Amino acid sequence: MSPEEQAAVIASAEHNKIEAAAVKYRDAALAYPRQQAPRGAALLLRQAQEQCCADEQPGSPWDAVGQLCAALIAAIESQPIPPVPPAYAGHLSAVQSALKEMQQ
Repeated sequence: MSPEEQAAVIASAEHNKIEAAAVKYRDAALAYPRQQAPRGAALLLRQAQEQCCADEQPGSPWDAVGQLCAALIAAIESQPIPPVPPAYAGHLSAVQSALKEMQQ
Protein backbone atom coordinates (compact mmCIF):
# COMPACT_ATOMS: atom_id res chain seq x y z
CA MET A 1 0.00 0.00 0.00
CA SER A 2 1.33 3.42 -0.89
CA PRO A 3 1.82 6.07 1.80
CA GLU A 4 -1.14 7.98 0.34
CA GLU A 5 -3.36 4.91 0.54
CA GLN A 6 -2.24 4.25 4.12
CA ALA A 7 -3.02 7.85 5.05
CA ALA A 8 -6.47 7.55 3.47
CA VAL A 9 -7.21 4.35 5.42
CA ILE A 10 -6.09 5.98 8.67
CA ALA A 11 -8.13 9.10 7.97
CA SER A 12 -11.20 7.02 7.18
CA ALA A 13 -10.81 5.01 10.38
CA GLU A 14 -10.47 8.20 12.43
CA HIS A 15 -13.54 9.70 10.75
CA ASN A 16 -15.54 6.55 11.55
CA LYS A 17 -14.35 6.69 15.17
CA ILE A 18 -15.43 10.33 15.48
CA GLU A 19 -18.85 9.67 13.95
CA ALA A 20 -19.38 6.64 16.21
CA ALA A 21 -18.56 8.79 19.24
CA ALA A 22 -21.09 11.44 18.18
CA VAL A 23 -23.79 8.77 17.81
CA LYS A 24 -22.85 7.25 21.18
CA TYR A 25 -23.19 10.62 22.92
CA ARG A 26 -26.47 11.38 21.16
CA ASP A 27 -27.80 8.01 22.30
CA ALA A 28 -26.63 8.71 25.85
CA ALA A 29 -28.54 11.99 25.79
CA LEU A 30 -31.62 10.29 24.33
CA ALA A 31 -31.60 7.73 27.15
CA TYR A 32 -32.66 10.42 29.64
CA PRO A 33 -36.00 11.46 28.05
CA ARG A 34 -36.71 7.83 27.28
CA GLN A 35 -36.35 7.14 31.00
CA GLN A 36 -33.52 4.69 30.35
CA ALA A 37 -30.99 6.76 32.27
CA PRO A 38 -31.09 9.18 35.19
CA ARG A 39 -30.55 12.88 34.76
CA GLY A 40 -26.93 12.06 35.56
CA ALA A 41 -26.57 11.29 31.86
CA ALA A 42 -25.17 14.81 31.67
CA LEU A 43 -22.20 13.64 33.76
CA LEU A 44 -21.25 11.07 31.10
CA LEU A 45 -21.52 13.78 28.48
CA ARG A 46 -19.37 16.17 30.52
CA GLN A 47 -16.67 13.52 30.81
CA ALA A 48 -16.95 12.84 27.09
CA GLN A 49 -16.70 16.54 26.33
CA GLU A 50 -13.54 16.82 28.41
CA GLN A 51 -12.01 13.83 26.63
CA CYS A 52 -12.99 15.06 23.19
CA CYS A 53 -11.62 18.51 23.72
CA ALA A 54 -8.41 17.58 25.55
CA ASP A 55 -5.48 18.86 23.52
CA GLU A 56 -7.70 19.62 20.52
CA GLN A 57 -7.53 22.72 18.41
CA PRO A 58 -10.74 24.71 17.94
CA GLY A 59 -12.47 23.53 14.80
CA SER A 60 -10.95 20.06 14.86
CA PRO A 61 -13.29 17.08 14.37
CA TRP A 62 -12.99 16.05 18.03
CA ASP A 63 -13.63 19.63 19.13
CA ALA A 64 -16.85 19.50 17.10
CA VAL A 65 -17.94 16.38 19.02
CA GLY A 66 -17.11 18.24 22.23
CA GLN A 67 -19.36 21.09 21.09
CA LEU A 68 -22.12 18.55 20.48
CA CYS A 69 -21.67 17.21 24.01
CA ALA A 70 -21.90 20.75 25.43
CA ALA A 71 -25.15 21.33 23.54
CA LEU A 72 -26.61 18.00 24.65
CA ILE A 73 -25.75 18.78 28.27
CA ALA A 74 -27.43 22.17 27.96
CA ALA A 75 -30.54 20.58 26.43
CA ILE A 76 -30.83 18.00 29.22
CA GLU A 77 -30.33 20.67 31.87
CA SER A 78 -32.75 23.13 30.22
CA GLN A 79 -29.98 25.68 29.74
CA PRO A 80 -29.30 27.95 26.76
CA ILE A 81 -27.91 25.77 23.99
CA PRO A 82 -24.55 26.75 22.51
CA PRO A 83 -23.93 26.52 18.78
CA VAL A 84 -23.51 23.04 17.31
CA PRO A 85 -21.52 22.22 14.19
CA PRO A 86 -23.93 21.70 11.26
CA ALA A 87 -22.86 18.06 10.94
CA TYR A 88 -24.36 17.37 14.37
CA ALA A 89 -27.47 19.55 14.26
CA GLY A 90 -29.61 16.47 13.60
CA HIS A 91 -28.29 14.79 16.75
CA LEU A 92 -29.23 17.82 18.84
CA SER A 93 -32.62 18.09 17.17
CA ALA A 94 -33.40 14.44 17.98
CA VAL A 95 -32.60 15.00 21.65
CA GLN A 96 -34.59 18.24 21.79
CA SER A 97 -37.62 16.49 20.26
CA ALA A 98 -37.38 13.65 22.77
CA LEU A 99 -37.10 16.12 25.65
CA LYS A 100 -40.20 17.99 24.43
CA GLU A 101 -42.16 14.74 24.22
CA MET A 102 -41.08 13.89 27.78
CA GLN A 103 -42.42 17.22 29.06
CA GLN A 104 -45.87 16.68 27.55
